[in-house]
Amino acid sequence: MALKLEIQVLFNSTPTPTRGSPGKPGRFTEARGDNKLAADYYRKVINFVRTRPDQYEPGFDDTFHRLIQKLDPPSTD
Repeated sequence: MALKLEIQVLFNSTPTPTRGSPGKPGRFTEARGDNKLAADYYRKVINFVRTRPDQYEPGFDDTFHRLIQKLDPPSTD
C-alpha cells in the first residue's frame, strides 16, 4: 500500500505526463517490482496520448502496449 501511495504522490506531483517522461511513474513502479500497477500507469499514458493526437507521433504508444503485454498479460482462463 505504501508503494501505491508513493507512486500516486509522484504521479500527482506531475500534472501531465508531458512534464519529463510520460512513462516515468510506470517505469518507477516496474523497477520496484509491482508489474500490475506499472501496467496500469502505462495504460494511463496510452489514454493520455489518445486524447492529444496532435502532440504525439503515430505509434508513440506502441512501446507502452508492449510493456503492458509483458507486465500484465491477459488471463488465459
